[in-house]
Amino acid sequence: MVNKFSLLLLILILCFSLVSCDFGGNQNESSIAPAESSDVSSEVSTDTRPALEWPSDNAFVANLIPFTGGKIVDVTPKATSVVITIVEVEESAFGLYINTLKQLSYTDVIFENETTYSAFKTDSPSSKSEGVTISYNRSTSTMTIDSSVETN
Repeated sequence: MVNKFSLLLLILILCFSLVSCDFGGNQNESSIAPAESSDVSSEVSTDTRPALEWPSDNAFVANLIPFTGGKIVDVTPKATSVVITIVEVEESAFGLYINTLKQLSYTDVIFENETTYSAFKTDSPSSKSEGVTISYNRSTSTMTIDSSVETN
């Protein structure tokens, strides 16, 4: 179990590393045209909220692998869940995270489409129901994770 988890975590880290790599090739600085000030400002995030840490100590996310493909800007605890808002997320990182959750047994699917995945963990203890809903907003590159644990 620990070896599978370690291997899965390593694969996830490698995937995120590949997603964040620049495959633009070997360009020298003289071939890069100077950017107009409007071009530069459009590439800079307008979200000035400070980045938060993954809420490792929260019981609702204890069984999830931390998402590192963006900037966590909000962690909202609720009575039976926690909602994590992450900005500056690539759609490919969103897809990789869903695949990772499927490998962690979140396979009792309630709803799934291109931008939302909602499922329960199939191998959770009988006294608990662990669920996760992940949504991706393409226009803002924002992802929300709503993770819950309910006692049956």
